[in-house]
Amino acid sequence: MRKLQALVNHIFLLPKLAFTWFGIKAISDQTGLFCFFPYYQTGGSERVHADILQSVSEAIPREHLIVFFTKPSDSNTFKSFFYRVARCFEIAGLDRSKYRQIFIRLISRVINNCPNPTVLGANATYLYEIIPYLKASVRVIDLTHSFVPESNNPIELASLPYVHRLAKRVVINQAVKRDYERLYTKHGLAQKEWLERIEVIHNQLSCPPWDLAKKNYDIPPLRVLFVGRNSPEKRILLLGQIAHELRHEPVEFTLVGPQLAQRVDPEHRDYFSFQGEITDPEVLINLYKKHHVVLITSRREGFPLVLAEGMAHGALPMATNVGALLNM
Repeated sequence: MRKLQALVNHIFLLPKLAFTWFGIKAISDQTGLFCFFPYYQTGGSERVHADILQSVSEAIPREHLIVFFTKPSDSNTFKSFFYRVARCFEIAGLDRSKYRQIFIRLISRVINNCPNPTVLGANATYLYEIIPYLKASVRVIDLTHSFVPESNNPIELASLPYVHRLAKRVVINQAVKRDYERLYTKHGLAQKEWLERIEVIHNQLSCPPWDLAKKNYDIPPLRVLFVGRNSPEKRILLLGQIAHELRHEPVEFTLVGPQLAQRVDPEHRDYFSFQGEITDPEVLINLYKKHHVVLITSRREGFPLVLAEGMAHGALPMATNVGALLNM
């Protein structure tokens, strides 16, 4: 039965693979930038990737700007934007496909046919599968938002044989830079040349002018805001436990993000106002202005934009000590 199901899935996948194949083959040999991003769903990293493309799209026309999405997205938050400014290919279906290696070689040939291409990868193992097939003249840049403990970081480890091929390894804070320096040292790669290629570039934060004196800090009630996606590293269950502990206190909790109620224990859901996914920046800004605290319960973070945005609108940060949070 499983073999039959696999055969059926394969048959349905073939038209999509063929469409993707011919689309990739048709990529212009004047393309200047190839990007490998995991998702276009809700997320701070995804917004950073969108900001990057917004910036470069002013100099690079759409037909010369290529994005490969390497994993299936849970929502379409940034999809329309990416497709508007770049030619996009969704290759998540190749993860377990026997055609994966064929596509890797095809993408490599397309990149090599361009006279002066740059390849940017962020949390994408495809980057390090493609590097061995790229010409030495291809400029390769890695972007790391957060560093995963070594037992769980296949991408960081997969990158080590190709450190010499990275023109830049961009990280978003000093904490991640130190993590890479320790990793390089542990694996005998602490040469000055490689370490100097690790560059810190902080995420941008765009906030319209606003008079902080207008912030209403009258309490009770204390208004606590969480903004994030439903993923294991966000530890949504902790939010329910926190709210339960404070159930007799004048505290109001607001949760913003897709499908968060599903992650909260049913017995704790009544403690929250679930707002769902909010994609309108003005609506989100108004929530920041109305709340006193922005809460982060993550076990892993880089530089969470929601915390910075909350602080910019007078919301005090309450967060776990991970990533660069201590240095914000």
